[in-house]
Amino acid sequence: MAAEPPKDPSLRAATGSETVSFARDIAPILLANCNGCHIDAMQVRGGLRMDSFAALMRGGDSGEIVLPSRAAASLLVKKIKGEEGDRMPAGGRPPLTDAQITLISKWIEENATLDAPDKDQPLAVMASQAWANAATPEQLSERRAEMARKNMTLIGSTSSKVIEQPVDPFFVIGDVGEGTAKAVADAAKRAMAKIKQTVDASTIRGNVTIYVMPKRYNYSEFAQMAERRSLPSDWQSHWRYDGVDAYIALIASSTDSDDILEAKLAGPMASLAVATRGTDVPRWFAEGVGRAVTAKLYAREYAAVENWNSGVLPAASAMKDGNQLVKNDLAPEQADLIGYGIAAAILKGQRRQYDALIKGLEKAKFEQAFTAALGASPAAYADRWKPYAAAGLEGRKR
Repeated sequence: MAAEPPKDPSLRAATGSETVSFARDIAPILLANCNGCHIDAMQVRGGLRMDSFAALMRGGDSGEIVLPSRAAASLLVKKIKGEEGDRMPAGGRPPLTDAQITLISKWIEENATLDAPDKDQPLAVMASQAWANAATPEQLSERRAEMARKNMTLIGSTSSKVIEQPVDPFFVIGDVGEGTAKAVADAAKRAMAKIKQTVDASTIRGNVTIYVMPKRYNYSEFAQMAERRSLPSDWQSHWRYDGVDAYIALIASSTDSDDILEAKLAGPMASLAVATRGTDVPRWFAEGVGRAVTAKLYAREYAAVENWNSGVLPAASAMKDGNQLVKNDLAPEQADLIGYGIAAAILKGQRRQYDALIKGLEKAKFEQAFTAALGASPAAYADRWKPYAAAGLEGRKR
């Protein structure tokens, strides 16, 4: 299947007839052998950066190192063969194997195309997503479990203290008692069934990891160590999807009721189900659907819903226009609140169009699917929604 044309027309999109994939075959070789000198380097050698496809194609101090359809004349091939100057990789690393050199040469001979939509995407992300696209659900589940165990060690949890409950389609893990872990797993299954009328979480490939934290301190520490960020003080749960890993993290204890546990899980699960439908679903929309689902099902049980409702109007008022939303020029929580307001409005008044959008994500990019289903681009729709934000919220309160 041919890749979507890169944003820069001077870069050649894969046609689908290539035998070598840059994302799947070439990027992993570069990551394994060029890291430290040309990738994630404090001071790159020869002015050559390879952190992204675009950087690789720009070349370095010696000019372009990849000449499409001319592998033998490309400086990259000459360097990895040791035919010109110092062999790459340098620093005492072993030379590339004949098989790796053949792959790189073949990719260049096949016009050095890009089989990913974003030329500026970090190679590590591009390679991971290519792996995930080709992986089986079982392989994804195994990789996510490995990542979960590693993340738990980052917050000081030892293997003797961590509880694991693999309950398809979830992998529950946390420094909590078995009873709490089981209660969370059971609540996840109930939440999954309840959100199905809005979005089907069974479409998520591989098991979803659920991190269970006993206290806010542990929850905040997880975000600091595993995600390198601080969380809003009122959050009780959240989700994350990076193309490979898919997880929910939440605070849970033995005193939480079944309804509270479901409320903490339903929104993030719905967001994951939306985010995993396509390759470029923006966070504001996926998060918005999740919050709208939570508000519909658990408004009485979950205090956060009232805070969201009171926050939408100020967030919308502070947005200059819809382009700020789609270009990620808003503060994260502001974008989340606007996404919630937009998703709630669509689910309330345009349910058929929402269903068409979710279905469209199976084959089209988000903006294309959104525009086809809603009759306006995401930015234009946000502009159109903004004046009705307050009225929409008042309607939900009645």
